[in-house]
Amino acid sequence: MDFYNSLKFIHISTVSFSLLLFISRAVLLFKHSPHLHHPILKVLPHINDTILLLSAITMLVIAELIPNDENPWLLTKIIAMLIYILLGMTLFKWATSDSHKRIVFVLAITIYLYIIHTAIYKTINPLVH
Repeated sequence: MDFYNSLKFIHISTVSFSLLLFISRAVLLFKHSPHLHHPILKVLPHINDTILLLSAITMLVIAELIPNDENPWLLTKIIAMLIYILLGMTLFKWATSDSHKRIVFVLAITIYLYIIHTAIYKTINPLVH
């Protein structure tokens, strides 16, 4: 396996683990569990997401991909990722009511799925397979 494919494996693994952590933390939030504030759950998502981001940037450099007019899916994916991060911050820090948290959670998962679709199909249109 070459270096790029190793990075891609790491990236996909951290993407998957990121979703698992997000859903796990959201479940704890909805259950008002004190375990949500465990130090591991405070630090692990940041470590995982740092590895995810570094692997993504390194793959972009190796593949010489630039988010521009030739790769509109890439810029769209980056913007969607920023929206996903803001929704996560809203869910865990700013949302006050349970109904608001549920709406933000659903929006975050929808954006996450859109990011995955965009990465796989290299298109900004969610209806293209």
